[in-house]
Amino acid sequence: MTTSSDCAIKILRATTEIVRRLHPQIGASFGYIGNLDHRRDDRQWSVFTKLSSNHAPTACNVSWGRVATADLGGLAVAATLGEVFEWADRQSILLAGGKLFQVYPSNWLQQEIDYAANWPARIRLETGL
Repeated sequence: MTTSSDCAIKILRATTEIVRRLHPQIGASFGYIGNLDHRRDDRQWSVFTKLSSNHAPTACNVSWGRVATADLGGLAVAATLGEVFEWADRQSILLAGGKLFQVYPSNWLQQEIDYAANWPARIRLETGL
């Protein structure tokens, strides 16, 4: 990964932490699906949630982004321009309206609320910002 990708990841982790604080009920996290080996990098990076669009008890299928590593810079720019916050606002509205469903263990929401309460210290620790 290049230095610009590393920087984009820090920005995306930081914005995801803010989303977690503003919308703990959606269970936002940042990461990737895929693999990195000496031949190729097929990772797809997203802001994931603990939400389902089809009320499946174990299938979290609501996310924002889904870009290749080479496109992380563009995703970071979109996040800092507020797109991820607008998306999270919409997810919260859809959740409240019964269009999305939470997929989590029974104590998960309280854990998210507790986590969000300590976000300034965590954001500095986890992102290095």
